[in-house]
Amino acid sequence: MEANLFKALRMEQNEIVMCRFLANLLDPKGWHGRETKFLESFLKKFSNFKGIKKEELQLEKTCVMTEYLIDNGRRIDIMLQNPAFSILIEAKINAGDQQSQCYDYWPYARNAQLI
Repeated sequence: MEANLFKALRMEQNEIVMCRFLANLLDPKGWHGRETKFLESFLKKFSNFKGIKKEELQLEKTCVMTEYLIDNGRRIDIMLQNPAFSILIEAKINAGDQQSQCYDYWPYARNAQLI
């Protein structure tokens, strides 16, 4: 059996808790004390910054927010803002897309994609 802390705590279906945990891992100032290590791994896997040196991205200046409020009352689950990019993460745990959700989020992504 695979270990799963969230399942043990009966939180594996709690999207808000999951987003807060993920946001903290991606935050260079997160409790993990690993500075930009988790963020670097995330960007290698999910971004189109593969050819850019990490020094150019200034990852230590990345601000990570949850429940980022935008126009029309929508909230982006996780927003990563950096001088070079903005990445939006929309979590879906037993939920479908809302009408025009990605369309409404897209203007807030900068030099990156909506994940």
